[in-house]
Order: sequence, then C-alpha cells, then structure tokens
Amino acid sequence: QPGIITVQLQKGSTAALVAAANAVSLTPGTLTLAIDPLRSELVVHLIRPDDPAVGAVTTLHDLAAAALPMAAPPEEVANGTHR
Repeated sequence: QPGIITVQLQKGSTAALVAAANAVSLTPGTLTLAIDPLRSELVVHLIRPDDPAVGAVTTLHDLAAAALPMAAPPEEVANGTHR
C-alpha cells in the first residue's frame, strides 16, 4: 500500500535538507513532496512505506549535513533576515 510519511531530521543547513530531499527522490519508489526547513522535516511519498530504505533518509541527511556546513539558520532564511 503506498503511503505518505513525515521524516523528522536533525537540525542542519537548508542545503543539507535539499540534498537529502533530492537523494530521496532519486531512490526508486520514493518522492519528496515537501521540505520544512523550520522543523527539519521531509514529507515523503513511498510506494512501500515498510521499505527499509526509509531509515536511509536520516543517514543521507547526516552525511549531507556533515559535508555542507550551515551558512545561516533555516529560520533566518525563511523570514528573510539572512545576510
């Protein structure tokens, strides 16, 4: 049964969230529907919600967060106060 899940990730840069979202969308049977940088969440559609690949999303985000340092907190980017 296809389903939609919300994946809570650790706080990190917006770039790390986008990298994780892109990696999810490149994974067969998955598609990122939404990114919430303020909550560090991804909304993901899965053809098989019980797929063990779901756990890889947090690993992908952690790797991206380590590779892409935070230039500005997501709150500043979202409210336009980033300089």
